[in-house]
Amino acid sequence: MSFFDNTSRGLFTNMMGLDSLRLSLQEAVMRAMPDNTLEDEFTEAVLFVLSIRLNRLTGGAHDMTFSARCHQTTTQARFPPSRLIWRGMVAVIDLYCAAFRGEVAHCETAWYNHCSRGTVGQRRQERPLAPQHE
Repeated sequence: MSFFDNTSRGLFTNMMGLDSLRLSLQEAVMRAMPDNTLEDEFTEAVLFVLSIRLNRLTGGAHDMTFSARCHQTTTQARFPPSRLIWRGMVAVIDLYCAAFRGEVAHCETAWYNHCSRGTVGQRRQERPLAPQHE
């Protein structure tokens, strides 16, 4: 019996109660989402927020995703061993995104997206002021 066949996987998940947990979480997410929202859109938004929080927790900028920081640090870190560690994280993240999302060079793309968004202060300055009615 192989661990990866359907029978053994079903036995393992049923034994651990994981199927019922997964289904209840899926139902809760579907109830919480607006009617016209796709599950992928919701997942991307949640992952984006979690990535920013992870970056904040690890000492990064408050408006940058962890993926963007990984790419930035591989090019701008002062010490070569530090660059090597961050490059390893980039490889893991990019491999995951390529395998499961079909996205190539995710960390580099995240960095370019971060640069195109600008900082929070720049975005506030670029917004047009409300018209003054006299």
